[in-house]
Amino acid sequence: MAGGLYTPTTGTVTWDDVDLAAADPDQVWSRLALLPQDIARWQVSARENITLGQGDGSDPAVMDAARASGADDVIARLPDGLDTNLAPSQWGGRDLSGGQWQRLAGARAFHRKEAPLLICDEPTSSLDPRAEEAVYDRIRALSEGRTVVLITHRLGSTRAADRIIVLDGGRLLEEGTHEQLLEAEGEYAELWRTQARTYADQPHG
Repeated sequence: MAGGLYTPTTGTVTWDDVDLAAADPDQVWSRLALLPQDIARWQVSARENITLGQGDGSDPAVMDAARASGADDVIARLPDGLDTNLAPSQWGGRDLSGGQWQRLAGARAFHRKEAPLLICDEPTSSLDPRAEEAVYDRIRALSEGRTVVLITHRLGSTRAADRIIVLDGGRLLEEGTHEQLLEAEGEYAELWRTQARTYADQPHG
């Protein structure tokens, strides 16, 4: 809702005391970068998928964002690099795997360096553990001087958060830091221990 993609059925969502339902959508869009779980697969070039026609579309600027998300490896394998058509329904168009599209979407969010708000909704759901860690490293690097809202069920990424909010069915259950919520022995602590056991029980080698 903070991204303006949906309007609340009740109440209001405000940003600096401005009701987003009455705000100029272009002004809201200019102030945020979004890395959603459901990725838009735009039927245009790889470059346009990253820039969406905004900001610096030069090779150095776009590839800097691509390296941040790991999409540079994807682009390196495309026949025309950044200018490869990603419309498989068209002659010569290429399609990508789910993980490759997710990396491209990450580059799209990282390209918007000046946006003061970065919203990440399950940003690594299609990535392997190494790629996931690289994305979170980049998100942490980009968090300086801006607000990052991370929506996730994978709690390994929440430890560095300044404030964690635990929701269940739209209800606020708990809030605090990672350490505070572990000490509270509530829902967060139970979920954390459950996920930790899952990783510990996985076979190695």
